[in-house]
Amino acid sequence: MILVGLDRLTICRCAVPSTDLAASRRPWFFDELAGVEIAQYGSLPVVLLRPISGADPLPAILLERGQVGPALDGLVTLRRLIADATRERSLGEAVQRKLATIVELGRDL
Repeated sequence: MILVGLDRLTICRCAVPSTDLAASRRPWFFDELAGVEIAQYGSLPVVLLRPISGADPLPAILLERGQVGPALDGLVTLRRLIADATRERSLGEAVQRKLATIVELGRDL
């Protein structure tokens, strides 16, 4: 199951015993993702996560044929959240660069 929150995505591995902490992974923050899509993984439809690191897409969840349509609808919202987080990250980096420039200019005075 994929749980979409306000700022992160969690993949629930419901079949993994709760005592197996190594099998769990921290949530993906939206600004860590370049995108998400549904694609074929062999003969099965899967949700693929695309990390911003440029690593290969990661198959996150297998879908049954009847789940593809509803999953596509959900991906529209998830893509918007990823785009918003990416835009916010870019704005935050621009502000940090401007502040660094102001600090450097202040030192020269």
